[in-house]
Amino acid sequence: MTISSFRSFCSAVCCAICLFFSACGKKEPPLVVLTTGTNPPFSFVDQHGNLSGFDIGLIQLISETIGRQIDLKTVPFDDLIKKVQAKEGDIAIAAISITEDRKRLVDFSAPYHEGGFALIMLETTSSDLKDLSDKSLGVGEGTWQEGAVKASLINIPNLLVRSVGPIKMDDIVAKIRSGEWAAYVLDADSAKHVVDRTQGLKLVPLDIGVLGMGIVTGKGSHHTQLVADAMVKRNDDIVALKGKWFSAASN
Repeated sequence: MTISSFRSFCSAVCCAICLFFSACGKKEPPLVVLTTGTNPPFSFVDQHGNLSGFDIGLIQLISETIGRQIDLKTVPFDDLIKKVQAKEGDIAIAAISITEDRKRLVDFSAPYHEGGFALIMLETTSSDLKDLSDKSLGVGEGTWQEGAVKASLINIPNLLVRSVGPIKMDDIVAKIRSGEWAAYVLDADSAKHVVDRTQGLKLVPLDIGVLGMGIVTGKGSHHTQLVADAMVKRNDDIVALKGKWFSAASN
């Protein structure tokens, strides 16, 4: 080997070594986690302007377990699955009900919580669903209960089901107080959270089914298994987190 060839060889080896250690030391980018920030106690903005709630605590546990930081982004509920499909987010978590239609589009974790649904309305409003005739009922656009309510309450005369996009809970309450809506549909835990903290409201259970909620990842994404493994490892912590955010009856 000539001196020139030897120098070229050494240079190549040094470059390879540098590239190897550079790759080893390179940190993976944060996981882009999509949520709504409008659905307490799962995901909401607290009085300090920070995202809080059970879903936020859960995804933080998972990120700690897999050793990845997270970049939380808020988007409308109806965009969550679309953005994961478009790879604009790695994970979506926002009390997303697991349905067969959605499972054809994205992957879901095992259910981390199960719950029914309920109406929130003024205490002075009749709890008999038949008395919703000629009134308006609000429901989140793109939610499973949007279709379920329209199907199950179809026989109530002149009931107007209004599907709405992103809306703050304070604005929902304001519309109920003003009489614009007679009631609004929420999952049972969210309804209880609101009613417990808002004077003059009550909760009326709605018998339209019980669904599990799961964490969404892209179809066939390697994040799916990472999330699944982390949930198994942190099961005890997840149970404790549920005790913090939900009543014993809903665990």
